[in-house]
Formats: sequence, C-alpha cells, structure tokens
Amino acid sequence: MSYYADTVAPGAMEFGPEHRWAGAFLMLPVLLRALHRCTRRYAHFGRVDTPLGIIPTACFGAGAGLAAGLVLHGAWMRLLRNSSGPRPPDGPRTDTARTRPAGQDAG
Repeated sequence: MSYYADTVAPGAMEFGPEHRWAGAFLMLPVLLRALHRCTRRYAHFGRVDTPLGIIPTACFGAGAGLAAGLVLHGAWMRLLRNSSGPRPPDGPRTDTARTRPAGQDAG
C-alpha cells in the first residue's frame, strides 16, 4: 500500500515540483535567519544555559526569516507573472461596453 493517496479529494490542490521549490525557497531564509539570530545570541552571552533559553531566539529568528521570505517570494511571483504570458488589451472589451450613458438606465 502506498503512503500517498492515489486520488486527490475534490477541491484540494495537488502540489507538483514547482510548489516544492517554492517551499524550499521559503524555508531557506527561515533557517538562515534562525541560525543567524542564535549565533548572535551565543556571541553576546557566550553560552547557552538550557535548550529552553535558545528556543525563543530561534523562533523569533525564524519568524523574521519567514517574513522576509514571503516578501521575496511575492516579488518573485509578481515578476514572473509580469514577464510571461499575453497582456490584456488596454481598453474595455466591446462585448461588455455600455451602450447607454451612465444614469440613463432607469426608465
């Protein structure tokens, strides 16, 4: 029996390789920022007394990394969307344009 389901429930997203890369792209700044914050804490205090002392530092660093990663990911997706694909026409479509001036609909 396979660990993964062979079918996807209706309404659920299927995650392909491009989504896995996006997850890895988001995890990189999270891990780097958590590591950076923990090393700065160690450099300042010189020791780690208990693991419970480093957990808040790691969590705050991970949150800062996640915020930066989400901003970078959003900018990257925005740039990819703008650079590829056809652009919509500048003016209104003729099939949806109004035939009467505004305010003349009541009758």
